[in-house]
Formats: sequence, C-alpha cells, structure tokens
Amino acid sequence: MKKRTLPSIVFLWVLPTLAMAHGGTPRIVQISFPPQLAGDFWAVTDNQGLYASTGGSYNWLCEDSVVRNAGFQQAVLVGEDTAHWLVSTNFGLFRSDDGGCNFEPCEGPVTTHVPTGLWPHPSRPGEVVTATQTPGVPNDVFWSADGGRTWTAAGLAFDGITHNMLRPDVAPDRVYVAHARGAARSDDGGRTFTDITLGPPALDVVPEEFRLLGAHPTRPDEVWATIERFPDSTVMRSQDAGATWTPMFTLADTPGGFVFDETAGRALVVSRFDEYRRSDDGGETWTRVPETVPLLGCLTMQPETNRLWGCSNVFFMGPWVLGYSDDFGDTWTPALARFTDVRSQWGCAADAESTLACEGLCPGQAAGAMCDLGADAGVPGADAAPVSFDLGALRLDASGGDAGPPDPAADDAALSDDDDARVTAAQSKNAGGGGCTSVRGVVRPQGAWLAFLAALALSARGRRRMHR
Repeated sequence: MKKRTLPSIVFLWVLPTLAMAHGGTPRIVQISFPPQLAGDFWAVTDNQGLYASTGGSYNWLCEDSVVRNAGFQQAVLVGEDTAHWLVSTNFGLFRSDDGGCNFEPCEGPVTTHVPTGLWPHPSRPGEVVTATQTPGVPNDVFWSADGGRTWTAAGLAFDGITHNMLRPDVAPDRVYVAHARGAARSDDGGRTFTDITLGPPALDVVPEEFRLLGAHPTRPDEVWATIERFPDSTVMRSQDAGATWTPMFTLADTPGGFVFDETAGRALVVSRFDEYRRSDDGGETWTRVPETVPLLGCLTMQPETNRLWGCSNVFFMGPWVLGYSDDFGDTWTPALARFTDVRSQWGCAADAESTLACEGLCPGQAAGAMCDLGADAGVPGADAAPVSFDLGALRLDASGGDAGPPDPAADDAALSDDDDARVTAAQSKNAGGGGCTSVRGVVRPQGAWLAFLAALALSARGRRRMHR
C-alpha cells in the first residue's frame, strides 16, 4: 500500500487541554442521529474516534483509522446507505466508501485546509458544507453536491479562521457562518453569502466575540447567537435571519449547549461552568434552574422523540460520558458510564486500514495500553450504580472503579518505536498525493500539567459560583 500523507500546509497547533492526542482524556464533541442509521446514533470524540450505538451496544472506531492522532471533529453519512462517510479531522477532510474501513483524503481546494466541521443537508445527504480554519492563508466556506468527491469555494476568502457554522434543520438551504472578520448568511446551501450584523449597535460587538448558538426548530428566520465576554456572555435572538438582534439574557462564562425540544415549546441553555437557563414558552422568557449534571454539553434531541441526549466528562467531575433525559434535563440516565466499558472494535476485514490501525488499542485508555477486547459487547452504563463526586477533592466514585488521569508512562509508550512500526501499515497510503507530507509529532500532557489544569478548572468553577 502507498504511504498516507497529510497536506503540507497543515500543521497541528494545540491549546493545552486534557485531550490533546489519542490516549488523553476523551470528550464527546458530537452526538448525531443520521437517518440512515434508523434510530441508532454516533458519538464522536475529540481524540478517541467514533463510538456507534447499534441496538444498545457500542462499537469503537479509533481515530488512527483515518490518520494517526487524527482528532475527529465531526463524522457524517453522505449517501443513502451507511457506506459513504465524510470525517472532519485536525488534519483535513477524509472520505470512506466502505463504512469506515478505509479512508482517503478529500481532493480539490480543501486538500490544503484545516476544516472546522461538516454540515450535511438533512434530506439530501450528498450535499454538505464545510468551512476552514487554516492559519496563514485566506479561509472560506466550501460546498459539495456529490458527497465530498468535489468541492467549490463560496468565495468569502476571509483572513483569519472560521469560528463556527449553523445549518438549521427547518431551513437547511440557509447556512450561517461566524468568522474572524464578521458573520454571513447563505440562502442557497452555502454557495453564496450575504453579511449579517453581529448584534445590537449599542453593544459594539466585534467578530471575535460573536458565536452562533442555534436555531428555532419551527421558525425559519429565528436564529440564536451569543456575545462572549468576561465574565458573562449575552445570549441574543434574531427573528429576521440575522438582520437585527435582541439581547435575551446573560449567562455566566460561555454556552456549552443549546437545544429546543421536539415541540419547540421548551429550550435549555447550559454554560461551561454549570449555569442552566430554561424556557418553557419557546424562548420568550428564561429562568435559572438547578444544574443536574456537571459540565454538561453536546445537547442533542433524538429525532421524532422527546429524548434529550448529552455528554459529560468523568475525569473532570462528570458522572458519566454519555447520557439521556426523558424529562428535558431534569433527570438523566447514563447510556455509557466510561469509554473503557466499550468492548467491541469496528468490524472490518483483517487487511483493512481501520483493523490494522486500531488493533491492540483500547477505548478510553492511553495508546499502548493492553486490553482484551472481545465479542462481549453489552449495554455499557445502563446498569451503572449511582455516581458520587466530590468537587473539592476531585474524587470520583463510579461503578467499575476510578479510571483516574491518563498515565504519563503509558502516554510516552504511544510514541515508542514498536508502536510506530505497528501503525505504519495503517498509514501507508497516498504517497505524494496532493503535495503532502506526513505529520508524525504529537504533544502529550504530563502529570504536572494535568494537575495544573484540574486546579485551574476548580478555581474557575469557584469564581463563577462567587460571581453569581
């Protein structure tokens, strides 16, 4: 097989977090219910790849199946069946046409860019948009009508990076983008854009402060955004597709989740430091409600149900990593207590890249750790015992024992010569393609840095509580 290479312009810059590479503390960044999965779902993590729920059991596709230490951002299906995928990673966009067993980098103008994610059309799965955050070059929005085989730039060509994008299900031809020079709206699926305002003129909002938050599920022109300032963010609403904005309420720190229920009657916003705001009248008024899960995020409504899904973080004071609520966040049931509960790897042929790359790796553990994955896949977390957590002592008690912080020794083992030799076969495609070079280096957090981050998080959490 040819050696897989990466775009020469792409390099990895990493802010110090607990999940900087495969084997660090993972966190779910996307929960999705593609219609092709007929009610099952995908949970994408920042540094552990993809966890797929099929009939209540979980299968794990490690991030190295795309490229080593890929850093998944989003994964979407772009065909009528489950064979055709697009995956957005820290090293570019990749496509699979065999259900995640083998991947190829996307070609064309996106080849030399770092993407920010993927936003497919909900009823036309071959249509998808992405935006880029490549340092040092103009960035843009790109659209594809053939499942990512070809891409066309929208022509924004702005300096700086894309902050985030939004594609409302109620009006999927409308695409919003917030970037380093402002914000814009497309009414033709991402092909052309018109600038929108960043907020009320009196608030003097600059692009760095503006972030898209969500959309109303039944009102096509209603979009929500936030002005991110210290110590509080301002959540605001536009009822004319971004032409004008009305401030609705302030929220401690920055939003970590925003969702309407299936009836559009209730809405929930949570901050990254556990302030919850809820509306029972479709977003007209908001009240403070008690927090139910620490560091709750990635809020997602399961289509055609009233079930709300969310993620947390076991190491950083959360009781489970994936859970659901049937009363819109008042109470939660763990669906996956820990990533280490998953016992089944992705099912591909013995010579598939995903099989070779993931062989011997362990869900939720440092690369190089020994594990015994078998066919005993169950329903991880469904029968988990009640979880208690002591924020002051940073202590976690949960069924199955405390996973604790990543082991620096095991992390270092991930870069050993033996491991490099083991994964070479899985990264041996696409030599010379697109003028690319391979990226092998990786930054890993050490014990002292982890302790510092834990102390910082606790300090910030206390500051937020005092601020209230």
